Amino acid sequence: MKILHILSQIPAATGSGFYLQATMQQAHLRGHQNYLLAGITADFPFEQYCGHLPCADPELIRFQHDIDLPIVGMSDVMPYPSAQDSG
Repeated sequence: MKILHILSQIPAATGSGFYLQATMQQAHLRGHQNYLLAGITADFPFEQYCGHLPCADPELIRFQHDIDLPIVGMSDVMPYPSAQDSG
């Protein structure tokens, strides 16, 4: 099975990101192919924090670089600058 994972947040800095990593790892262990579309900050070192993810060629959208919008967040306080900071 091919699985597309989509996350509009950094996949290594929030609960959603850690959940995504665990989901992808379990899918990989069961023989599924993972694909990732993720939103990250323009300066996020993806390979350093997420290079181990079992997925083929992740597609990364760098907020405030590829698109002129701040990265979104799901909480009032995020561990990185986000749209919530702009109020």
